[in-house]
Amino acid sequence: MCLWFVKGRLARSKKEDEKMTNKIIIRKATIKDIKAVREIANVPGLKAAGDDEAPPARWYSPLIKKMFYIAEVDGEVVGFLTGENLRNIGLLWEIGVFPKFRSQGIGSILLKKFIDECNKKKLVVMIAYGSNNENTLGFFRKHKFIEGGTYKELRLNLKNF
Repeated sequence: MCLWFVKGRLARSKKEDEKMTNKIIIRKATIKDIKAVREIANVPGLKAAGDDEAPPARWYSPLIKKMFYIAEVDGEVVGFLTGENLRNIGLLWEIGVFPKFRSQGIGSILLKKFIDECNKKKLVVMIAYGSNNENTLGFFRKHKFIEGGTYKELRLNLKNF
């Protein structure tokens, strides 16, 4: 399923933004963050359907130079977002927040950072999401994403060659 961002303000009040902004730091990821990112990505409910665990560290390394953001609270990595610029599309790959830090606006702040960067570059924002997790879909719908097409995944099993 493809979800497209419809331009507009995210579903948060200014008061909520100010409250969380005082506690949270959003910054570009570094190689040192990958271990914490994998811990978050391995939390049940964040792994892609059919995956036993989060992508390996080597998957995240090239994203350091792209759109890879970290959310920190009191010096602790509590969330992340990965994405990249693919021609005219800002493709959001992955977003995750440790469970004890959820429902505090951290995911929304990470998403806002990504959308702001895409707007600066005049990119269309998209996420290809291959799950029916209603919590995750609800999060994106709350932030004005709409279903925009059918996501088709084709795989080649190299063992057959």
